Amino acid sequence: MKRFIFALVAVITLFLSVSATLQAQTLVDDWGNTVRGKGWPILNRMDTPAGTGIMGAAAPPPSWATIRGQFDTITIAVGETFVASGQMEYVGGGTGPSYVPLRYAVTFQDSTTLNYQYTDTASWVSSKGHYGYQITPRSGGSDLANGNGGSGTLWTVVGAQGWNSTYTNNGKPLVAVYQAPRLAEITQGVYDWAISVTALGDGTNEIRFSLVKQHAVGQPTEYWTCGVGIDSARITTKFNGVAFGVGDGITTTLTQFKVTNVTVGKGSPIDIPAAPWADFYVDQWGVVGGKTGGWKFMPDPFLLIGNAGIGGAAPNTDIAAIRGGLGGSIPLPVGKVLKFTGKIVLEGGGFEGGALRFGIFDGNAGAFQNKDTDSARWAGSEGGNKGYLFIPPAGTSSNPTWAGTAATGSWGGVISSVWYGPDSSASNYPMGTQVQSPANAVAGAGTYDFTIEVRTLGAGTNEIGCTLEKDDHSYAVTWNDIDTHSPLTKSFNCFAIGLGSWVGSTTTALKVLDVYVSQTTEYTLPVELTSFAASVSDLGVNLSWTTGAEKNNYGFEVQKKTSNSSYSTIGFVKGHGTTTEKSSYSFTDKNPEAGKYFYRLKQVDLNGQFNYSKEVEIDVKPAYQFALDQNYPNPFNPTTTISFTLPEKSMAKLVILNAIGEEVAVLLNEEQEAGYHKINFNGLNLTSGVYFYKLIAKDFTSVKKLMLVK
Repeated sequence: MKRFIFALVAVITLFLSVSATLQAQTLVDDWGNTVRGKGWPILNRMDTPAGTGIMGAAAPPPSWATIRGQFDTITIAVGETFVASGQMEYVGGGTGPSYVPLRYAVTFQDSTTLNYQYTDTASWVSSKGHYGYQITPRSGGSDLANGNGGSGTLWTVVGAQGWNSTYTNNGKPLVAVYQAPRLAEITQGVYDWAISVTALGDGTNEIRFSLVKQHAVGQPTEYWTCGVGIDSARITTKFNGVAFGVGDGITTTLTQFKVTNVTVGKGSPIDIPAAPWADFYVDQWGVVGGKTGGWKFMPDPFLLIGNAGIGGAAPNTDIAAIRGGLGGSIPLPVGKVLKFTGKIVLEGGGFEGGALRFGIFDGNAGAFQNKDTDSARWAGSEGGNKGYLFIPPAGTSSNPTWAGTAATGSWGGVISSVWYGPDSSASNYPMGTQVQSPANAVAGAGTYDFTIEVRTLGAGTNEIGCTLEKDDHSYAVTWNDIDTHSPLTKSFNCFAIGLGSWVGSTTTALKVLDVYVSQTTEYTLPVELTSFAASVSDLGVNLSWTTGAEKNNYGFEVQKKTSNSSYSTIGFVKGHGTTTEKSSYSFTDKNPEAGKYFYRLKQVDLNGQFNYSKEVEIDVKPAYQFALDQNYPNPFNPTTTISFTLPEKSMAKLVILNAIGEEVAVLLNEEQEAGYHKINFNGLNLTSGVYFYKLIAKDFTSVKKLMLVK
């Protein structure tokens, strides 16, 4: 079913556990606004419950609105932890994809006075600045908070009056965390929040923060922003305030912001719940790095999520590249697999070896602009990426060179590099020289299915695999390996794909369809079937096949049918379990009757899952009938096998003819016994082209075509 909105799958319900051990906790009871945030009146009155702070009006704040609760100073020694926690509620509406939906902090500010308590203008005033830590959650697809030192989610505040600014707080970002599920917005409702600060023995502070929307049991978590950071400067070990702010520019129906059950004290570091997950179709598509190659970006005509393209009336003149943003960096989940699936469509022509390049990366491509138009673009450059690049071979092309090792490869890792350039950084490294199947298969116009899977196996190890297969099974390539390179890519924020130009190209468009990102519990590297063939011998029909790699392969059911019947299983061949080595298999269907047969393999995993191979067709001739079979393989380079049947002992002549009928080779010219015969032909000394082979035996003459492709 096609999608017009994000697909949402069930996610594990997670609850925020603030601390395993809390000492005496204090409800915060003195509330007022701060110097940089008076956009809403303070609604606390004398009868407002302790631990509650309220601000609001009939509409969202026209300027920054802040509320701060102060308490007696709490000082932590080495090994001790300060903890603040409670609930916050957005009333009347959420914030939408605002750049400033929420900022909250724990700080120490000296010499403070609360003026006009229990009135609309209750305010904290001081000539001193704040020292502490500010959290800046993200809502929707807005930018991460940015300012001095870059962008992030956890910031230090160093002697600044404006605790909620990331430009004038005199601090810097400590860690960047994107919300989960992807692009989740802060909506109306109640959120659990907590911050803990632990003074470590090495002179640093560890800061933990969490913000999780409450939900009914059995329902998915709709919003999560949590993380851990280290302050190497240890800017404070004292705290006397917890502050909250809602920025301007919000255009929703939000009318009030309220915090409740706000407690502070010493305790244990808060627990960080695992991030919730929702599978999604990639929707942030645009040209990357200005690389159009003379083409235009092509949004899906129906704006279907997951689809995009780039093309023109003529072949591209340089690399044409598009990028699908994931809405933020997605870290590799522990114990799970990050999986990308979709289709690549080439129109007007295919790709030469080295021309098509795609992969998954983490890098800053700049702002995403002009969504769903033919000028959709990422405004930055294509450089500075880390991730995995796949360069599928085609025909007899050679693999490109990777700058980091000067070795060649059809895939590998990029580090701080142009994503499509294996030779653009000395840090890039190849991971394998896998080739396509069938051997030297060309990559023509059509639709190719792809799957990319990556998982972490430990602190310094990834497992990464990819398959690319044309839907008519005329082209396939599989990559898979263990990556222990340092540095190791541990997060991804985009899928990118590009097509280079070459002499003779007829390709006029490159498209992607149904690009989908999911998490699974099992790494599903498929059994890579690189060949499957059938031939007739005196014993019957001989089936042979090879695999390039296997994952949990229990074995193969051999299935057979005729033109008028359904497939049935006639045998089983045990597999090799899991291996990245090439494996060969065979099976003989003994003494079948004359007729046309179809065979296929049902590959079965250890868990019972299965896949079918393409089918092969073969004619079994009557025992006493002249026959000349089609050579196999065809096309070939440089050897092939020609089979024929004689009903009786006969003088037989088998020759090779060129396209104008001239005899170029005599393979056989002698008396042969009755039965089935095979002759191997080596065309090493012939040029590429179309040839014919001719059998003459008594009154029987037959001619068939074969093709030599070098």
